[in-house]
Amino acid sequence: MIVCRAPVRIDFGGGGTDIEPYSTDHGGFVINAAINKYVRTIAFQRNDPIIKIISSDYSTIVEKNSIEDLTYDTSLDLIKAIIKRMNPETGVDIIVRSDTPPKSGLGASASLCTSVIGALKGITSKPLTDHEVAELGYITEREDLKNVGGRQDQYVSVFGGFNQIEFLGNSNVKVSRLNVSSSFKRYLNDNMVLIYTGRPHTSGNVLQGRVDRYEKEASVAIECLDKIKQIALDTKDSLVNEDYERFGELLTRDWDFKTKLNPRVTTDRMKLLDKIARDNGAIGARFCGAGAGGCMIWLCKEGTRAKVIEALAKENAREIKYGFNNKGYEVFNI
Repeated sequence: MIVCRAPVRIDFGGGGTDIEPYSTDHGGFVINAAINKYVRTIAFQRNDPIIKIISSDYSTIVEKNSIEDLTYDTSLDLIKAIIKRMNPETGVDIIVRSDTPPKSGLGASASLCTSVIGALKGITSKPLTDHEVAELGYITEREDLKNVGGRQDQYVSVFGGFNQIEFLGNSNVKVSRLNVSSSFKRYLNDNMVLIYTGRPHTSGNVLQGRVDRYEKEASVAIECLDKIKQIALDTKDSLVNEDYERFGELLTRDWDFKTKLNPRVTTDRMKLLDKIARDNGAIGARFCGAGAGGCMIWLCKEGTRAKVIEALAKENAREIKYGFNNKGYEVFNI
């Protein structure tokens, strides 16, 4: 039995600059951090060609007589696509479970890819580097399933940690660990709130809006993305320099420019929750992932975190407790 767990992430700035064609034409830059919420995969090698996939999150089971019988029909297609790419010599049983709500904006689909690849890597003994694992997850989502998106989620799920990730064109990606002190990470953890808004999002639909804007109004889209990239560069400095208030300001600026790029990313409910949080002590906010639902983060004045959580809970927006992850994906042979 092989077990693999891959962390999800919180993104702090630069999201969207990792999406083609901007990332190749202009270079992308993202700041994010893996957290200790995971997508877990358990894989068993079989003595026959049968493929069996069990999703605990969706209470769904898919069973086929062979890899060749796996077809894309919206039922666990991402797992099917990874199995096809990894092409194990025998049948397998795959069981997957996520710690976070579906479509929460925390990069869980990329973590699912990493988790399944890691488990099947353990079964097949394929010598994939970390970079190759991340790229395989990206290629599977984009080429096989035609899902719109960037590369940041795949890389942070593989590498873990607080990162700056530079996208230098196609698969030329540079991951660098940010020099954020342990004490400042604890301070962020103690004063930042991660909330599920109660509304899922479909990232591909939202991100398609960004791509459409890029194609139809390239100059406007590029100007917004250039500013989003600069905000990410400034966010890096605020984290390294432990400038807490500046970090909060930059979170909000990132949100503002993403809304300018695609107004669909911000809903009336998100605006309401942000007003409630700020009325109770929040000083900065942004959505996670593509927006239009899913999770949000708020940076709170010291001593106000509990008050913010309580106020948001009255609107059925629940806290997700978390810590930061430094290891990235892990494979266990049990």
